[in-house]
Amino acid sequence: MHIKKILVTGVFGSFGAIFRFLIYEIMSVFVDVPSFYSTMVVNVIGSFLLSYCVQRQLTTLNHNEFLSGLAHYKTEILGGLIGAFTTFSTVIYEISLFNHSGDYLRCFIYIFCAITLALFAVFFGEILAQKSNIKNNPDSMQILPVMKIGDSE
Repeated sequence: MHIKKILVTGVFGSFGAIFRFLIYEIMSVFVDVPSFYSTMVVNVIGSFLLSYCVQRQLTTLNHNEFLSGLAHYKTEILGGLIGAFTTFSTVIYEISLFNHSGDYLRCFIYIFCAITLALFAVFFGEILAQKSNIKNNPDSMQILPVMKIGDSE
């Protein structure tokens, strides 16, 4: 077991949880919407960020020594930060609440919107990252996906 990887995951996970809490608070104070909207916003943002970062392959940040060092821990950083930021369990809980209250239409709409918006965010993140990679390095013609599930190094 690698203690550094555990610590990096934990540190970035705490940041992800704090960012999620802040978005929930900002939305409840300034927008005054039910919490399930905040959950959807957090998950769409997280889906975008994860796909963008994976597509950009954090390792392309070699021009900065600090970022280059962090790139070695890309799975732990993304898993901690985005994993703690997004919240699949809350989505399932909210679906369950709609279902138990008998609000089946809202339940279906929530499921459809949560998945559809997150998928669009993933595709947008991939496209934006690819365009950014090509702009910064015109010789690179990347094809999706860049990183396979389970790759850590």
